[in-house]
Amino acid sequence: MGTGAGATTEPSAGEAQGLAHQTTNLPTTPLAAHQTTYFFKNAAFEFVLLASLGRAYYQGANIGKVLFTIRQIEDGNFDSAYQAMIAACDEARLLAENSADGGHTESARQAYLWTQSFYDSAIYFADGTGDPMRVAAAWQMMDDCWLK
Repeated sequence: MGTGAGATTEPSAGEAQGLAHQTTNLPTTPLAAHQTTYFFKNAAFEFVLLASLGRAYYQGANIGKVLFTIRQIEDGNFDSAYQAMIAACDEARLLAENSADGGHTESARQAYLWTQSFYDSAIYFADGTGDPMRVAAAWQMMDDCWLK
């Protein structure tokens, strides 16, 4: 594998500390001993999904739905994470659209916010699948829900 423009040959912080350079999407463990994982060994998955749970404090997510979605994801598998997030998006979006159609503006607003949050997480996982069309589609849907 060649180096591109602007590439550096200096070791990363992890390599400088004598840690192995990871080149795959295999599950990883947080580097610091004080970091605990709750759901995933893959630190990136753990971060994204803990952030999703954190949104619930500000009504940006439904805790039960986030926990259910987490159980649908195979640790380190970006495609399974993307598919689980999109399924959650579809469900929340249907709830939002039904609420809006029924004139329930507050329920619609809340469900659109949940949908937007799930799309935000789906974008991260879409990037890991290697399919750029997924990123663009999820971004467009996220933006649409945010505007509604």
